[in-house]
Amino acid sequence: MIVFTACFNNSNQHETTSENIKSIEIPTPTPTPTPTPINLDSILKETASVMSELQSFSFTLTHSKGTGTMLGDLLLITADGKVETYGSMDVEVQLLLGALPFQTRIISKDQTTYMQNPLSKEWEEMGQSLNPLAYFDPQTGIKSLLSGITNLSIGAKSSQSQYEIRGNIPTTLLESFVGSTIDDIVSLELSINKTSKLLNKVRIIGRLQLSDPYNIVRELALYDYDNLTNINLPE
Repeated sequence: MIVFTACFNNSNQHETTSENIKSIEIPTPTPTPTPTPINLDSILKETASVMSELQSFSFTLTHSKGTGTMLGDLLLITADGKVETYGSMDVEVQLLLGALPFQTRIISKDQTTYMQNPLSKEWEEMGQSLNPLAYFDPQTGIKSLLSGITNLSIGAKSSQSQYEIRGNIPTTLLESFVGSTIDDIVSLELSINKTSKLLNKVRIIGRLQLSDPYNIVRELALYDYDNLTNINLPE
């Protein structure tokens, strides 16, 4: 506490007395604590470790400000599925063949893939050369983007429960999501749970393919972690 003392002269006696002294008390301001810096590199390394230990997760891939992702003659609009360790995947996709929309399901396990015929609903085994999702490997893609993102910054949408981390990444590191890409740099926004360090959402902003509009956004949402269902091929 700081004490200021004011003195007043007695016009008659020209001397200071105790009655002429007044004290003004001013509270000392409390220092503002310095916030602990956020180590974004450390968060991404921890998230990469946590995600690599998962036995399974579910995902949804969507597009905005653009129609979809080209897969040869097909256009992928959405994908909604589940990935389990050792290359097992069960995914429902919405596709366009020219102007014709259709929906189908693809199951892969042990290097074998079946696709459900959208007309007959019968299951048909497919070679890798005919599999429209042969390139699609979310586990590898997540590992690549967590290790390859640069120019890190904390985003405005960070909250008490989520980190939003922004950065840039070479498009070639995202081939596990879309297949062959152009050679460019795009922006990323990652949502990471502050407690578990699980990756919850990835937003990829910018062109990955020649056919993409410049402002296309691909969003990959991840959820239902480690809920194994033992994906099996159709009988």
